[in-house]
Order: sequence, then C-alpha cells, then structure tokens
Amino acid sequence: MSTNCLDAEVIPLNSCPVLKLTFDNFLTEADKQYFRNYKDFRPDRMNNGPLISRTYSLLNCDELQELKDRFDKAIEIYTQEVLRSPSLQFRLVGSWFTKNTLNTSHRPHYHVNIMLSALTYFDDEVEPNDFIQGIIFPQSKFSNIFPDLKINFSNIPSDEYNIFNYEKYTIKPKHNDVIIFPGHMIHSSESNTTSNRFCIVANYYIKGKVSVKNNIVTMEIP
Repeated sequence: MSTNCLDAEVIPLNSCPVLKLTFDNFLTEADKQYFRNYKDFRPDRMNNGPLISRTYSLLNCDELQELKDRFDKAIEIYTQEVLRSPSLQFRLVGSWFTKNTLNTSHRPHYHVNIMLSALTYFDDEVEPNDFIQGIIFPQSKFSNIFPDLKINFSNIPSDEYNIFNYEKYTIKPKHNDVIIFPGHMIHSSESNTTSNRFCIVANYYIKGKVSVKNNIVTMEIP
C-alpha cells in the first residue's frame, strides 16, 4: 500500500496579526518638535529603561489632534483590511510616549485591558531610509502550539524559522511607519544606539455598549 504524501497544506489557525503601515508624512515637523521639547517624564521601573511621559492622555492635547486623527485612520485600516470587519469601531483610551537615550531599552511587557496598540517612531540621528532600532515580540518556542506544557524547547534546533517556531521576532521600522498589534502581545525594544529615540503609543478599546447577563459579558456594536 502506498504511503507517499501527495500534497500538504498548512492552515495557520489562531493567528495574531501584526500590521506595519507606511505613511507619507505620519509625524509632521511640528509633532516632532513637540516631543523634543517635552520635559514631564518619569523613569521606567527597570534599570536602563526609557523615560516615559507622565501623561496617559497625550493625544488629547490641542497640539496633537491631527496626529490623533492619523492614529485613528491607521486603526481603521487594521479593522477593515486585516480583520475584514468594518463594522468594528475602536476608540482611543490611552496615549503616551517614551524617550530612549543611549544604551537604554524597553523591558518585555504587554498592555493590560487594551485591544489594539499602535506605535510610531522617530530618531533625528537616523536617516529617512534607514531602520530605527526596532520592536521585539518574544515568545517561548512552540508556546502557541503547546500552551499547556511548561517545556523549554529553546534547545531544539529548527531548519528554518517561521511563525510557529520563532522565539524572537523583530520589526525594524522606518520613519512614518506605524505598527499595530493586539495589546496582549508581549513586546520589548532593542537597545538604543543613538542619543534619543522617540516612540509614540496609542491604545484602543472597542466601541459598544457592554452588558452582563448570567455572568456572560456581551457588547452591542454600534
């Protein structure tokens, strides 16, 4: 009896899409100057961490309303082109920015009770066509495939890295790139090699009316 495999198809279920968008002028020179002049920071709790703006409603100020609109547009693209669900609407619930000085990085973390996070970067020492130190998405190898097993597979070699077996995926943005991902995803940043790298963050939650019945939470989408 023949046991030859005639065909194979990988179906990547339980996907978690990360979207990188490139705009022609996402951050204006006025936007950048606002962040360069900003002084009200707090230090990160970890050593060699970034400076973090004390406000978590950064994009609510009058000077950045057009930038807020551009973030909203990026989230709309994610909803329509990635999720393919244009009836979903998201609202901004938090925004801040970080400033990485030389040799600092952002520790692995995730955004609690946030559905979508959007990030954009700029660095005055990086040329327009060059990459800025990027965002890292770490995971334990095979953790999405065997989530209930506390086994360390890091010593198991792989012939080629893909979305199933990676342990660290790095996205290196350029100026005017926006990266959007679900807020529960653990992420960090590469160590900064320049004097100042700025990262602006906008967090979103779904619009709708929440109700609870028989211990089940439902939401009416407008």
